[in-house]
Amino acid sequence: MVAQAKSLKPAPEDSPDLARGKLIDAGCELVLEHYKEGTGLREVYAYLNAGAVSKRAGLSRGLIYHYWGDGESSSGSAFEAFLVSVSDRLLERSSVPEDLSEMAAYLPSNMTDMILEITGYELDRTSGEEAPLWNATEMLALHGLFSEAETERTLEGLDAFWEVGLGQIQREPLPPLGYRELSIASSNLITGFASPVLGTHERLWKEYDWPGSEERESSTRPWTLLAIAMESIILGMTRPVDKS
Repeated sequence: MVAQAKSLKPAPEDSPDLARGKLIDAGCELVLEHYKEGTGLREVYAYLNAGAVSKRAGLSRGLIYHYWGDGESSSGSAFEAFLVSVSDRLLERSSVPEDLSEMAAYLPSNMTDMILEITGYELDRTSGEEAPLWNATEMLALHGLFSEAETERTLEGLDAFWEVGLGQIQREPLPPLGYRELSIASSNLITGFASPVLGTHERLWKEYDWPGSEERESSTRPWTLLAIAMESIILGMTRPVDKS
C-alpha cells in the first residue's frame, strides 16, 4: 500500500506551481552565490543559463521553455522571461517590507535624526551582508529584467513610507511634486551611491563634520555623503506643513 501511495504522488514536474517555484529559487541561488563570491560584472551572467538552473533545481531543462515560452522554442526570449521572474523574486526579497509605513511611524520626529537613521540603514543594506542581494537585483534591473508590476508595488510602499515619515517631521512634498517623485528621487540616490564602480566601502562610510538642518537628538549614526545628499533632497523637495 505504501508503494502504491508513492506511485500516485505527482512528481515535481507534474506540479506547475512547485516546478516553477523550484526553478525560480534555483536561479536566485545561482545569482546570489556568484555575487557573494565577487564575480566580475562582465562574467556575472556566464554561469546563469538554462542548463545550470535546471541542474540546480533537479528538473528538466525543457520546463523553463514550457512555463516561460511556447513550449516548442528554446530561443532566448523564454529564458529572458524566466530571468524576469528571478529578478522579481530578488526584488521582492530586497525591497521594502509590507509594513514599511508602520515602520516609518517609529522614525525620529527630528529631521536630522530621521535622515541619519534612514541613510545609515540603507548603507548597512547595500554594503553589508545583504549587499549580494542588493547588487544582484540592481544588475538584473539594469539589464531590463524586471516587471512593471513589481516596480509599482515597490514604489507604492515607498510612497506610503514617505507620507508617514514626512508626517513625523511635519513636512509635505513641495507642489507640483508628490510622494511618488520623492520615492523615485530618494531610491535612485541610494542606488547611485551603492554603485560598485564608485561606491567603495571607504567612500560610502566616510564621516563628515556636518551641521545638519537640526541639532540631532537621538541618532548616533554618522553624517555620510549619502546623508548629506538625502538632506538636500528632502529640504529641496518638501516644505513645512501649513498649520494655518
